Amino acid sequence: GYAVGGVYTSMTGFRLQNTMGAGKMQMVLTAALLQKMGYLWWDLGMVMKYKEELGARVVSRDIFIQRLRAGRDQRIEFGHASIGGRELLDHFTRVRNHTVMADLQRQQDRRGKEE
Repeated sequence: GYAVGGVYTSMTGFRLQNTMGAGKMQMVLTAALLQKMGYLWWDLGMVMKYKEELGARVVSRDIFIQRLRAGRDQRIEFGHASIGGRELLDHFTRVRNHTVMADLQRQQDRRGKEE
């Protein structure tokens, strides 16, 4: 893959057809590492069922360009200490849980204003 500022774009993943792989785990750990390093978002490329199963969302071209412009000038530090998969998953889970709770609170606040 490659990075432009705070946006990481995947290029390709590969495994032989009809073989088992660790692709989903690799994607989860990559997401955790990118988040920990400060990336704003991850462009996963073309829509595929397994990506959607992991939470990927399709956005319109206009939104994609807005996000790219917003993230392209962010500086990311590439140097970091060695980190294990368990620590990455724990970090990612904490951040994800916090984000979900914040989203729920915003939805409740909007509903309260509409009433």
